[in-house]
Amino acid sequence: MNIEEGNPQGISEESNVPGIGAETAGTDTGAAEREEVQKAGRKSKDRIKAMTERLRERARRRKRLILRQIELKRLKRVRRKTVPAYTHCKNCGTELKGMYCHRCGQYALDVEQPFWKYITQYFENAYSFDNKICITLWMLFRRPGFLTTEFNAGKIVSYVHPMKLLMFISLLFFLFFFIMVGKELDTLKVAMDNINDTSFTDIKALNNQKDIIFSTFLGEASKWTPILVLLLTPFMALLCRIFYHRRRISYMGNFVFVLHLTSLSFIVLTAFILLCTYLPDLGRIWSWLFVLYMLFYTTVASHRVYTGTGWVKSAVKSLLLWFIFLIVISIALLILTIIIAAGIDI
Repeated sequence: MNIEEGNPQGISEESNVPGIGAETAGTDTGAAEREEVQKAGRKSKDRIKAMTERLRERARRRKRLILRQIELKRLKRVRRKTVPAYTHCKNCGTELKGMYCHRCGQYALDVEQPFWKYITQYFENAYSFDNKICITLWMLFRRPGFLTTEFNAGKIVSYVHPMKLLMFISLLFFLFFFIMVGKELDTLKVAMDNINDTSFTDIKALNNQKDIIFSTFLGEASKWTPILVLLLTPFMALLCRIFYHRRRISYMGNFVFVLHLTSLSFIVLTAFILLCTYLPDLGRIWSWLFVLYMLFYTTVASHRVYTGTGWVKSAVKSLLLWFIFLIVISIALLILTIIIAAGIDI
């Protein structure tokens, strides 16, 4: 018999079997629900992606605005009008077009000015520490890596030169450091002198001998430690050159980055020593804050200077950079200690 004749109403045999039609309808309903869930998931992902893109675009616009404001302020400082007190140079007679003679280079000093201007001009001319030092330090803390990118872009005069900045800060830091060490030594010496028991006479004599040795050692270390730390900056620059060789930044560009990083390290280390001295109970907290801040600062600075490097790579390379540096400086300080100890016959 023909199928059409046996099933004149066109009903399939599967629909006549109990349960099959219900399973088919249930399958279609489940597929529709899954499709709805997938559509909702795609819509949610699209919303999150659009929101992320809007936040990134807002951050980029804010960054461009901040950089434009910084550049505008820099240009105002550079282009500010300075009029000398006379029209021709007192040294060579050339007509002046600014505060410096373009022929002999003499500064157009006004001999009739007040005494305090002599002092400020001395620091401005000899050390370039006018308002540049405040702006440089602010940018050094506020925007990690900004000073390095500005220097590598050729904007050198607008801020304190990185080598001059490091020399100035390192001088103050080591002066402060060895003064603090000397105070601690004097405190221990006074404490031992207050012991009046005669049974401690030999111990006090031994401690006095140790104080003499330690003072001699401290004097030698105060001479060679700053030189050692400064000599390690080219090594740090070489490490940066190796770690970021794909960024195609010259060795001197890496060296400038290390100079700024070392300057900030001395300032933060000074704050760390002060906190540990006057709040010793929180020493562990200060130590962790110091380590985490330096890692955070190095990561942000390297991400900005070496454009194209991701945040994760910047963090890992910053950690490796400091780890290798600490190993090298520990070995160098150990060798220096051995040499100084051999020199004073301990």
